[in-house]
Amino acid sequence: MPRYYPWLAYYPLLEMLLCSFNAILFILLSFLCLRDYRGRRTQWGGYIYPSILVVFAVLFVLHLGTEVVIGLLGRRLLVLDVPEVAVNYLIPPLVVHLFYGSEKERLAARRAWHVSVVAFYVVSFVLGVGAVNAVVGSWRSGWPGWPVMVTAFRTLMVCTAAWCGLLLWVSHRSSRSLLAPTQRRWLLTLFGAWICVFLFEGFLPADGGALLEKFLPLGFLFVITYYVERSTFFDVLIKKGTFVFASFFLLTLYFVVVPPVLMRLQFLTWIGTLVWAFSVWPIVLLAPWGHRKLSAFSVQYHPESAPGPHDSQYLFDQFIKEMEEFNA
Repeated sequence: MPRYYPWLAYYPLLEMLLCSFNAILFILLSFLCLRDYRGRRTQWGGYIYPSILVVFAVLFVLHLGTEVVIGLLGRRLLVLDVPEVAVNYLIPPLVVHLFYGSEKERLAARRAWHVSVVAFYVVSFVLGVGAVNAVVGSWRSGWPGWPVMVTAFRTLMVCTAAWCGLLLWVSHRSSRSLLAPTQRRWLLTLFGAWICVFLFEGFLPADGGALLEKFLPLGFLFVITYYVERSTFFDVLIKKGTFVFASFFLLTLYFVVVPPVLMRLQFLTWIGTLVWAFSVWPIVLLAPWGHRKLSAFSVQYHPESAPGPHDSQYLFDQFIKEMEEFNA
């Protein structure tokens, strides 16, 4: 019979909830950024930024697949473990490459920075091969190399965040930087959090460290999207993202809290089915109302390029329509 558990027992559930949200969000933004890149509308990050989004989308989907397999079979599958581990080692060199490509024109000793980027690719490849071997070895004979690879990966992630933070700090003196001062401060704060998470992860509860790891890419995604693609930020992250996370959270909370109560009632007739339907009815009614309340839109172009009395009339019409629906 379903029952309630201590609060700490729900950490894995919260991690999977956040992982599901990240997977949906990164898949959606991957399609949008790839479409913009093919249409030559992406200006910041070039092909590296969409590549990072795709890598994180694949990583979260693989992690969810592993959790589903464990829940169904009670064991892991090598066919999911190997690509998940391999994809993790694509993150450090791609992140380093992204910020180097953004700030290289403002850097002194550019050749040294370029060599360090190449070194990140080489080190990540070597460690990735070692991690895959450790996973395969653990499956076959319990090779004790996996804890060493975990420590090596955390060290690589700390070095990545420290390198990117140093690059942003060195390049901040240039007035030609593509990054706004506020954006730079937020990125430096996130890189500092990145260092703390991977440096002290061994001292955190097992699921606590994994939960913080899921929040980090989300933080970077919000900061970068806000300053680079403002319309995407409000339309996808604020409107659709908030609605998806809120609906996921409410449904998860429902299945955690309500079933133990209803199962204890032990209805003997079909009225039990109706009670279950009534219990989920408020969420069904709340969903469309919540989506309307989160309605937002923005425009990203230069109206002065084609001035006229009615060039932006459609925006005001849409605004008036949404205000009327909001007050209805």
